[in-house]
Amino acid sequence: MKKKEVKKMKTVSAIIATLLFLSMFFALATNPASATTTTPEIDIIIEEGNITDHLWSSDGTKVAYIMCPEEQYWGDLWIAEWNGKEITNKQLIYTEADYNHLEDWQGDWILFMIRKEDGTPTSYYGRNELWKIRDDGTDLTQITFTYTNGIKYTENGAYYFRGSVGWGRFIPGTDLVYFSAHNGNGWYRPFTCNNDGTDGWICVSASDHPYSFTIGMSPTGNKLVWGNAWYWNAPTEALMACNPDGSERAMIKSFTLRTFPLVLADGNTVIYDWNDGNIHAIDMDGTNDRMVLDDEYFNRWENYNPIDGQSLLMRSDRSDGNVHIFKMNVDGTEIIQLTEGPFVDGSASYSPSAHELLYKRTPLESGPSQLVIKRLVQIIEIDIKPWSCRNNINLKSRGIVVVAILTTDEFDASRVDPTTVEFAGANPLRWCFRCDVDCDGDIDLILLFKTQELDLTKDSTEATLFGETWDFQQFQGTDSVRIVPHRRC
Repeated sequence: MKKKEVKKMKTVSAIIATLLFLSMFFALATNPASATTTTPEIDIIIEEGNITDHLWSSDGTKVAYIMCPEEQYWGDLWIAEWNGKEITNKQLIYTEADYNHLEDWQGDWILFMIRKEDGTPTSYYGRNELWKIRDDGTDLTQITFTYTNGIKYTENGAYYFRGSVGWGRFIPGTDLVYFSAHNGNGWYRPFTCNNDGTDGWICVSASDHPYSFTIGMSPTGNKLVWGNAWYWNAPTEALMACNPDGSERAMIKSFTLRTFPLVLADGNTVIYDWNDGNIHAIDMDGTNDRMVLDDEYFNRWENYNPIDGQSLLMRSDRSDGNVHIFKMNVDGTEIIQLTEGPFVDGSASYSPSAHELLYKRTPLESGPSQLVIKRLVQIIEIDIKPWSCRNNINLKSRGIVVVAILTTDEFDASRVDPTTVEFAGANPLRWCFRCDVDCDGDIDLILLFKTQELDLTKDSTEATLFGETWDFQQFQGTDSVRIVPHRRC
């Protein structure tokens, strides 16, 4: 192709790009503040001290936690409100909560256990039973009655004057609670009962696989799982599953040692790990048994991702020798560290939106444990100088740089709060939501930045954009840049 024709084509392309730009210019919104964006706090410390248990509300707007005096096994149940950016309105709602039995939260009801002493109770009052209480501290209601309804039918020196429940969850989409309880001598079985205090218990296991020395449940409530063994430290165990009504009982897998299951949000993938530090997965019907992670590090599953049914949280010492929280795909890929620092991290769970991480960290040196909300950053796609291939930037130019935030399957650009956006240290001068930059049929966000406000140097090869959505989800995206010299006329 002749040079003259190439030059003509470039000129036409430039004119088209200019026309596209000018056609949306008058629809651009302007940042009235034009002030420097304040970098949001990533780690928010909710509380410090002997925090023994914690969990999210089912809508992600509140956090519950238990604080106990040192060397005491019962304490105070607190509620704190979370608006996506900060903790407010901490309230003490109950003073006799069992230290590590904050079980579940559905709607405004919290499922937990009560306790009034460290030793053996002198009479039965409902210890080691499931109770529920509203998150404003009202309507305390006993849910299980294992001490009196025949589930626990014998007294043992370690279990006098108390029930026998060891674990419990509300079953989503039902009026039932799923729980494990023993007969008085430590032989646990899986049960369901009504969640309103009217009991109605049934045992969901069968005579050939009756016991539940490990237990779990699908986050969707479609399957109940339990690990059967003929005694606590049995060398073999069968991981079982059934429907919430006890029907369709089936074996998932037979193990050579006791195994604790985690069901992912897809309701089908079961994660299990062993003492060798490896993590495995298997489908609920017992097929597709596979290795997820097999390396030299200490790895343990931690919790599921409520939004992505094919990812999970894990604990590992793979970064600095200390145990931190990581996220990982169920095929073992995309292992990303979420927590760091001179701490041992654990007891982590995503918020229902998966925008935040709630966890407890303990300093390696002296100091109290901390209950922390970590605001997670979503990686997004941006396009610096759309309609241009090289992303050339002349730092001495008095013009503007156009940056597009692209809508993808994972991120909707219309959710962006433009006033929170910062690109290479600069705030946007104007923005527009009316353009499909990558011609994929959806609306992208265009932002304009003054070139001379960019914190770039002649050696810069990429630039990063930060911001928040209207519901406070943090995000960032990076694209390449090519710094070009100023050309004199």
